[in-house]
Amino acid sequence: MSLISSYPFFLKKIMFFRSRFLSFPLVIGAVVIGVVSGKAIFGSPLDEHWKKKLVEEASTKGTDTSST
Repeated sequence: MSLISSYPFFLKKIMFFRSRFLSFPLVIGAVVIGVVSGKAIFGSPLDEHWKKKLVEEASTKGTDTSST
């Protein structure tokens, strides 16, 4: 017997079915949490990546303009 099958029917319905749309404040809160956590997790590696990319572009543009 699984854990879910031992739940009463009304709890199964609450767990697996949404009867209406998500509220606007709930969606906004989830977006804010996602952006903040994404910035905390991926912020510094992305900054380093774009700094390297800008340096590479500047060096290639520098060599391209001097050769023409």
